[in-house]
Amino acid sequence: MTILYLTYDGLLDPLGPSQILPYVKDISRHKDEVVVVSFEKSERLLHGKDALLSDLQNYSITWKPLLFTKGLGFLGKLLDLSRMYLKAFIVAYKYNIKVVHTRSHAPAQVGLFVKRNKGKVYI
Repeated sequence: MTILYLTYDGLLDPLGPSQILPYVKDISRHKDEVVVVSFEKSERLLHGKDALLSDLQNYSITWKPLLFTKGLGFLGKLLDLSRMYLKAFIVAYKYNIKVVHTRSHAPAQVGLFVKRNKGKVYI
């Protein structure tokens, strides 16, 4: 079974290694694969991407980072949310997602969208 994990927090943000990654790694030990969609700050992605990808090789986790929009306020949040909708929809079909797991409110909207449009997906 493949799980889609959606988070607006970045895996390279301080919350990523302390809370999100341990949780996702534990899920990946019990399921076939976990696909994570997260928003990353460009400077953190530049400096931390290779180390994180190296760490994830030991788990059945595929990471699909999106760039966090900075400096546009509410408009940036709308842009990010629309990109998360598109990425989640594509990933759901490409990886034959069966379960969507979300962290926080905005990703929960996207998870519900995937469930309604793909069918037979559990949140």
